[in-house]
Amino acid sequence: MIRSLEDGRQYAALVERQRPAFDRMDGTLRSGDTEARVAAFLENGELRLIEERASYGEKAREGTGRNRYYVSDGRLVYYDSLRVRPRDVGENRLRARDEIVTLIAFGEDGRPLGSEKTVNRQPMALPSTDPPSVLARFQALAAKVAEAGAATKAQARR
Repeated sequence: MIRSLEDGRQYAALVERQRPAFDRMDGTLRSGDTEARVAAFLENGELRLIEERASYGEKAREGTGRNRYYVSDGRLVYYDSLRVRPRDVGENRLRARDEIVTLIAFGEDGRPLGSEKTVNRQPMALPSTDPPSVLARFQALAAKVAEAGAATKAQARR
């Protein structure tokens, strides 16, 4: 049972330790200039983790990201994201980058129980739009995983 951000971290650590024993399904999703490689990890057919690695914009000019959606009983309980985006610092200077880390623990009702957001290790306020967009993305990814699983089972029966 997840009751706080710390509970979410502990659950994620447990899933990561068990991850090598899980069944894995891989796929690629494209939407506009965004491409995401997605891996779903299942334990006895039950979804435990979706890992998404995305490139944003043409040739990843708008950045890259790694999102992990930790699942318990079919629902998202913890989200861990690292996004790296290039930052223009002016002519004749090396390009800089921002590292954005977002962590959110979700309760049984889908509401956030705790969160952290940092940009270059500096704490930032989590926008109120982040949790609903994370939940929506998770639901879309979980639906794709379910479709792929059903297709795989159908092929196995043939």
